[in-house]
Amino acid sequence: MKRTRVDDLHMEWMKNPKYGREYEALEEEFSLTPALIEARSRTGLTQAQVAQVMETTQAVVARLEGVGTMPSTRTLENYARPLEWGDIIRDLDNMVEMEVAINGKGYVFRGQTPGVAGKVFQACGVVFPPTLRSS
Repeated sequence: MKRTRVDDLHMEWMKNPKYGREYEALEEEFSLTPALIEARSRTGLTQAQVAQVMETTQAVVARLEGVGTMPSTRTLENYARPLEWGDIIRDLDNMVEMEVAINGKGYVFRGQTPGVAGKVFQACGVVFPPTLRSS
C-alpha cells in the first residue's frame, strides 16, 4: 500500500488557485506565532513573567502565542513592553568594565553600552562617563 505524504498533497492542492490564495492569506497568521515565541525566548523571559508585566495571566500569554490568534495592535504593544526591557537588562548585564592602572593609580572604565540599551540611551541623550571609579 502506497502512503500519501502531506507535502505531496499540499503541492498538488497548491495547483488549485483558490487553495493557493487561501493558503497565502493564512501565512501572516501562522508566521506571528513563531515570531512572538522567538522574541520572548531571546530575552529569557517566561510566559508568566511577560504576563506579570502585561498585568494578565500566563494562560492569556499562552493563548496569545498560540496558532490562530490575531491579537490587536494594543495587545501586541503590551506583549512587546517586557520583551524590550528584557533586551535592555540583558545588554546592561553584558557591559564590559576594565580595570587599568595609570601612574600607580587604578581606574575602572566602562566599554560602550551594547545593543538595545545603547540605542535607548543614545535616543534619550544619556551619556555615561567612561570612568566609573578610582580603585
